[in-house]
Amino acid sequence: MKKIILPLSLILLCATGCDQKHKNENPQGDLAENVSQNNKGGERTNSYAIITSIATTDKQKYIDNISQQTDQLDELWSNKVVGNIYMDTESNEIAPTIIFFMKAKSEKEVRETLDKTNFIVNGVGRYEVKPVGDLIYQMNNRTPEVKASKDHTYSVVWEYAKSIDQIPLDVMQKQLDEEKKLFDQGIIENVYLSTTNDGNKRTSAVYFINADSEKEAQKLLNQLPVYKQKLGSYQLINVGGFIRGEKQ
Repeated sequence: MKKIILPLSLILLCATGCDQKHKNENPQGDLAENVSQNNKGGERTNSYAIITSIATTDKQKYIDNISQQTDQLDELWSNKVVGNIYMDTESNEIAPTIIFFMKAKSEKEVRETLDKTNFIVNGVGRYEVKPVGDLIYQMNNRTPEVKASKDHTYSVVWEYAKSIDQIPLDVMQKQLDEEKKLFDQGIIENVYLSTTNDGNKRTSAVYFINADSEKEAQKLLNQLPVYKQKLGSYQLINVGGFIRGEKQ
């Protein structure tokens, strides 16, 4: 599946190779204002992974819309709504692979905001929304060295095989301890953890792992307790390089 949505001006220049920006009027208004206004009530803000895909084979349509899409997502980043953006620098013929994270009270709020972006309004892109819990670890001082020595960064999306209350606490603690070791070594970064128990099978964690290959990443992840005891599985998505963190 081809993935798309470019939130940075730098990515815009790399992806299009065009010197001329295509200016469009913005009928959707201030996107970030929609979220910030809703968050004034003091309710808890959740994090969601946004995985996007191409909805057109018309490259010119993509080029004609990328400038406004970039501005809109930059606005969301500046207002601390969007963060931790990764881009696969080995782009396909239309656009690089992109994954980013969004803060909102609910998935409905996420969709209402994204549905007003230029790519969705004009039928250029699609998106998938995945609840990911809280950001508990970002990066440490070993991360840059490890990233520089590895060829790839992969998104790791864990899924529990059972509801949270059915997974033994000792297994979960061992899983967290082992993941903390990988974080301390600079191997994994930007760790989002869901501990919500609503009686359903759900994503347990999403984070990023630096490795030379998918095989190397799998070797590390297959040693973790949840996987070894068949209490969960994971998906790997090659996301390339880290572009932006969270607005401070």
